[in-house]
Amino acid sequence: MNWAQALSRFFPSRGAKLGAEVRPDRSLPAMPHGYDALLGNVALHKVLQEKDFQSALDVGSGAGKHAQLMESRGKSVTRFDFGKSRAYVRDESTVRGDFLTYDFGDNRWDLVWACHV
Repeated sequence: MNWAQALSRFFPSRGAKLGAEVRPDRSLPAMPHGYDALLGNVALHKVLQEKDFQSALDVGSGAGKHAQLMESRGKSVTRFDFGKSRAYVRDESTVRGDFLTYDFGDNRWDLVWACHV
């Protein structure tokens, strides 16, 4: 499945613009194993295209794939992770801690991204 097909299935109003086929009843297809990871990518793609932001806090950054994509688009990203999941990759740029109790001080971000957390 390519981006246009994924976007048309989950955001039907954009399907025509992308040239993708949209089901008439707008129903979702059965989700094959591993498909949930694609949903996060579709959502991030939509945010990057439609939202104007310069800074982001990536909560549950894990391996940093979404942070890397945002950074490749010129965004300033703070990576934050609990540091105990199998997706976490030790990286000095990632802040480790419990999101619910961490003291962020005066830091502010235009976007808080929490995907698959």
